[in-house]
This record gives sequence, C-alpha cells and structure tokens, in this order.
Amino acid sequence: MGKHRPTSACFLPHQLRENHPHLPGDHRRRHTAPIISSPQLVPGSQGRGQAAKVEARQPRSRPGSQGRGQAAKVEARQPRSRPGSQGRGQAAKVEARQPRSRPGSQGRGQAAKVEARQQVYADRNHTTEGTLYCGCTWQWTGKSGGRVDLASCGYTPRKNANRAARIEWEHIVPAWTFGHQRQCWQNGGRKNCVANDPVFGVMESDLHNLAPSVGEVNGDRSNFNYGMVQKNQPLQYGQCPTRTDFKARTTEPRDEAKGLVARVTFYMADRYGLTLSKGQQQILMAWDHQHPVSAWEIERDRRITKVMGHQNPYVTGEKKWKLGQKPSRDGLRGIPASAPILAKATTGINPAESAAVQIIGNRNSHVYHLPHGCPSYGRVAKHNRVLFSTEADALAAGYRKAGNCRQ
Repeated sequence: MGKHRPTSACFLPHQLRENHPHLPGDHRRRHTAPIISSPQLVPGSQGRGQAAKVEARQPRSRPGSQGRGQAAKVEARQPRSRPGSQGRGQAAKVEARQPRSRPGSQGRGQAAKVEARQQVYADRNHTTEGTLYCGCTWQWTGKSGGRVDLASCGYTPRKNANRAARIEWEHIVPAWTFGHQRQCWQNGGRKNCVANDPVFGVMESDLHNLAPSVGEVNGDRSNFNYGMVQKNQPLQYGQCPTRTDFKARTTEPRDEAKGLVARVTFYMADRYGLTLSKGQQQILMAWDHQHPVSAWEIERDRRITKVMGHQNPYVTGEKKWKLGQKPSRDGLRGIPASAPILAKATTGINPAESAAVQIIGNRNSHVYHLPHGCPSYGRVAKHNRVLFSTEADALAAGYRKAGNCRQ
C-alpha cells in the first residue's frame, strides 16, 4: 500500500486535515470543497454520506447525544409538539377514549354529594340520628366519603365488610327508578341520561333525595321499592334493624327513617312527575302518618332549602299526599325538555293502580292506546309496555295513537 492513502485523508475532520504533515498540498486542495460542505460529525457515527443527508434535514443536537442516524430515525417516528406537551398522537388516543358530553354534564351527581356533606351533613356524623338505615356514626374522609364506626350501631357486615365500612350516598328514590321513567334511559342507560338529559341531571343531584348510608346496606337495597318485609325474617346486619327481602325486591327501613323516606318519595314524585303504584302510595302514606316529621328533618330541610332555593312541602306541612294524586311537575319548569318523561316502564304494573298513568305504549310498534276508546288498551304484552302520563308525553317520545281508537 502507499504511504499516503487519499481515502484515509478524506475521513479526517477538516481542521485536522489542513494541518496534516504527511498530505501533499494538491491532495488537500482536491478534497477541500466537498469536505467543507459536509456537516461535522461526532466520532464513531455512521458513514458521513448518509449522516450528512440526515443531518441536513434535522436540527443539531447537543454533544454527547446519541448517533445522528439513530436520532433521526427516532425523531421521524415521533409527532412534533410544543415543549412540555405530550405527543399529539398519544393525546389523540387518550381523547378518543373519553366520552363526549355537554359541558357541565359530567360530575353533577358527585358535586351534589360534596355539597350535601359541606352544607347539610358536615356536623351530623356524630349525632343520634346517624346514617339513614342503621343510625351509625362515621368519620369524614376525602371530599364526600366517610369511614363508618360499626360498633356505634352494633353493625355486623352481612357479606361485604369493605363496603360496610364506608359511607355511601343513598338516592332515596333510586336513580334507576327515575331514570327508567326518562326516554334517555331507554336509549342508552344512565350514561346517556347523564350526558344528554338535563332533567335527569337535576333529579340525580337533588339534595332532598340524598342521605348518608352504610355502603353495604345501600348496595343491598339497590333499586328496590320500600315496603314491608316479613316479620319473621331475621336481622341481616347485627343490630341494624333495616332489612331487605331479595326475592321480593323490597327493603323495609328502620322505623326512624320510614317517615323521612316517605316524604322524600312524595316530594320527588310530585316535583318531577314520577309514578307510584297504588300499593306504594298506601304504604308510604301509612309511614308518613305513623312517623311524623322530626326536629332533624325540619333542620335538614332548612339547610337544603338554603342551597337549592325550595323546600320539601311534605316536610313543612304545605302539602299532604293523597292517594292517586297527580304530580305538579314544578321541578320541570324552565329545564330544557331534551328527553320526555315516561311512566315506569317495567312489567307487572297495572295502569289503574296510579292516576298518573293513563296511556299504554307498545315499544315495538311505537303505538299508544288510551284507556277509553281504544279497544287494544289492555292487549299490549307486559314486556312491551311503556306507560305515559299524557298524550303529549307519548307524542314527544315518538309514539302515535293506535288507528283503532275511537277518539
């Protein structure tokens, strides 16, 4: 081999080549132009030709960074974003997983629970009335939660000790109950109602309908109606007197809560146009009579009124529920009616049991039948029945009157 290889000199950085003692001058001149136009590379990088092409398209990196060729490949795969922000691709994936809803629709129910703690029950966790169903005391935790003192009420977990130890906010009239009387629930369940029905949002966050409960009892009550349980059924939660008959889907609260839950149920049915069967009305009317308004119930109503701006008239004595009473629907005024209110769309309900239920719709044909003048009124199969309070409600839900109706 020759002593001075041109190819070796071509791989020297420009500054070293200019001062190289062994290179002839004409060789230096011949390679000066192309080498000056090439970018400076970190020693140990890949071939200069490829690196130069890559670097020409990329910003220079700090000394000590990874090889430019690899860096270029990595950067080419990453979306460009503002300093400190995550890549747009990842952000898009995260956003795509989030449900879209109207501004303010999310978190309304949770916000109501926080407000109930702060404005209504903040100082009631160590009082004699205790939790709704068992009378237990508790310690507040977080924004709206709590840890139940089970010994304070002689509570023994039935099955779920973890849930028994925490406070949950009971909807006295369950969200399932008033949700099933909204068209939004028929079209997508609770998520759809929360996102798209402002009336459901108002009902779900009504403070009159919220009360702290032992979590396990709240879960066992589920969406069952209140009613009488067989007297020979043993207690299920130690000394807590509330009992649930799972087969009959009925919960009987302790005596100290019966009057309160009756008056709250009347309030919700009256204010939001909910339906109650004749049997439900009779039981709750008896409880309202047997268990008069307590001093705490009056104070509770006063505190809620201060937040919501209206009282429960069945607590203040302004109203007394009557069998077959038609609801005032005062709570629906001024709320955009994006979803019509329906009567309870479940099987086994005789429309004659409630004066508020007058019209039967067929969920398959979307035809409704009036109680008078429509010969097919009683012929709709129970599992296909959707009950409406008025023709306007039926029409708003997209139903049409049956062709054989004489009216």
